[in-house]
Amino acid sequence: MNFSIKLKRPNLPRTKFSAWLVLIISLTFTGWLWYDLEEDLYQATYAQFESRVAQVKTAIIDRMMAYQQALQGGAGLFNASTSVSRQEWHNYITSLHTDEAYPGLLAFAFSKYLRPEELPAHVAQVRAEGFTNYQVLPAGQRDEYTPIVYIEPLLDQFLPALGYDISTQPIRRAAIEQARD
Repeated sequence: MNFSIKLKRPNLPRTKFSAWLVLIISLTFTGWLWYDLEEDLYQATYAQFESRVAQVKTAIIDRMMAYQQALQGGAGLFNASTSVSRQEWHNYITSLHTDEAYPGLLAFAFSKYLRPEELPAHVAQVRAEGFTNYQVLPAGQRDEYTPIVYIEPLLDQFLPALGYDISTQPIRRAAIEQARD
């Protein structure tokens, strides 16, 4: 007895087509998944960036508000007194604890508004306080002067600023005029 089994031969073209179809579907799905993950990563990175920008913005605003409050306190000191001495200015700035409260701030200064006829008496008064080389700089005739009179901390590195007329610089002059107005 002779048994023979006849096996059916698979259809090769159909198998190739199925393989290509599976490959195309897999690549399409992988591409879509890659795009989706990249978009999610971009959104997460952008959200993190926006959050950091908001934190920095808030920190800058808070720092500027603190500086503004210190400056308004200084203005209050001068408004509450007919004459503020160098020692009173020193005491005010010391009470602010500038090292801790205002990191990065080098010095607080006060500039006085003077008319040309007040200049000689002003220079004589500051020299009488012990600053024998005091002069208003840059030299020259102007309609008004705004020399730095007080600066704290009163360190050697800041002494050259005493007497400097800050209204001689256009940007500072605009700030002075805006504050005055």
